[in-house]
Amino acid sequence: MSWNLREIKAGGRSLPILSVKETIGKGRTMFRLMSVLYAIVGTTTAGIGVIIALTMNLYDVQSIVIAAAVGAVIGLPVSWLVAKKLQEI
Repeated sequence: MSWNLREIKAGGRSLPILSVKETIGKGRTMFRLMSVLYAIVGTTTAGIGVIIALTMNLYDVQSIVIAAAVGAVIGLPVSWLVAKKLQEI
């Protein structure tokens, strides 16, 4: 990662600052976007998994936890695909 040294004027003096905005790579931005999306998508798909388990009359704790875990894992590639599409816009 490279750092850009810039100067800003404050109170008649110029102050050096480091700027990293231009140096954040596409992969890093993609990961940040995916992380934010996963907070929504992961909980949604986990909830869908629990609802599916309950509609199949699986009321035991083990089935509900497994369904939530499977839904959360399914949320990972879904949030990656959504983040990828949003980056293309």
